[in-house]
Amino acid sequence: MKVLFLSNRVPFPPNDGGTVGVYQALMGLVDLGIAVTFFSLNPSRNYTDINEAKELEKIAHHEIYPIQTDITILGALKNLIQNKSYHISRFYHQSIADKLATLLQKNNYDIIHFDGLQITIYLDTVRRHSQGKCVMRAANVEHKIWESLAQNSTNILKKWYLKTAAQQLKTYELETIKKLDGLITVSIEDKEFFKQSGFNKPIHIAYTGFDITQLPAVTNVENCIYHIGAMDWMPNIEGMRWFMKEVWPIVHSKKTNYILHLAGKNMGEEFYQYHNLNVENHGQVINALDFVANKSTLIVPLFSGSGMRVKTVEAMAMGKTIIGTEMAAQGLPPEVKQYMIIVNSAQEFAEKIIYYANNLDEANSLGQQAKLYATKNFEVKQIAESVVEYYNSIK
Repeated sequence: MKVLFLSNRVPFPPNDGGTVGVYQALMGLVDLGIAVTFFSLNPSRNYTDINEAKELEKIAHHEIYPIQTDITILGALKNLIQNKSYHISRFYHQSIADKLATLLQKNNYDIIHFDGLQITIYLDTVRRHSQGKCVMRAANVEHKIWESLAQNSTNILKKWYLKTAAQQLKTYELETIKKLDGLITVSIEDKEFFKQSGFNKPIHIAYTGFDITQLPAVTNVENCIYHIGAMDWMPNIEGMRWFMKEVWPIVHSKKTNYILHLAGKNMGEEFYQYHNLNVENHGQVINALDFVANKSTLIVPLFSGSGMRVKTVEAMAMGKTIIGTEMAAQGLPPEVKQYMIIVNSAQEFAEKIIYYANNLDEANSLGQQAKLYATKNFEVKQIAESVVEYYNSIK
């Protein structure tokens, strides 16, 4: 089997939920011995120095192209007037389409794997130059995120823009999935949504998991709370603004020795203003798993989003205490909730952080149960094998 793996970003290093998902989908195939060609954009908003991406040495053939994707007011207005999704159109460049066409003309691929909705902007190019089956891995239902952000916005102008952008994205997303031969989701909820939205072919669920061989040694330091995630992703920004305003001051007022560690790429300046509340901001970390290894409790304050919470699964695999809103378990099997603490208010969030920091035996027991469950259900090799089996089933 020959697979052309298309991505709108270079997933090295895999240090947030988005890059972890792409990394595992790609390297899972490579590690199984599948003949994979990696064709990727290298967008300006998430630029990667590929000279430092040692993992590329494992991939026999790869082509990576820089592309300017910075958001501008002029670009946003232009797409509004043309009624096009700016979320998608920013990732298209004719020269890259030409490079892709040349690659397809020289090679016969069985599967063209689109990793994410943005890269499907090149779907028409693929269809013109290849007979391979086109499959997309959907890490989210993209337009749902923007609908949630619009709903939660209190600024009238911003609310109108987000609502309009969400509708444009929805139109593109639902029209695009009908052009595919196969669809992979990372959650049960997303699978059901796409089925109800008109995708009438089999859909495969492939959770984003973890490579057990890559997990570092774990030492849960007492009273060491953490959050890690891409801080240019609006649901993370929204959730952490709320947490820092409503939750952490309560915790700090009662337990001044507790430390909150923040990590994530493109961390906004606003999150560096809490030194007086015992907050340490690490910005983008080189190795996310090493960052997590010596922390005790993951917080997941999310109110919007789609797909699944990758950092929740990683925390389970490392035996951490997990405290979060309902969306901390989104996209995962229902039984996952028994291995985490779900809260419904700022006061309850703060109380649970304090309780489990004071009751370490109970916290460690919950963490070990979570680790056993994750090891059984989210190991990356078995997930990759299920994806290859799905590829082979596509008619």
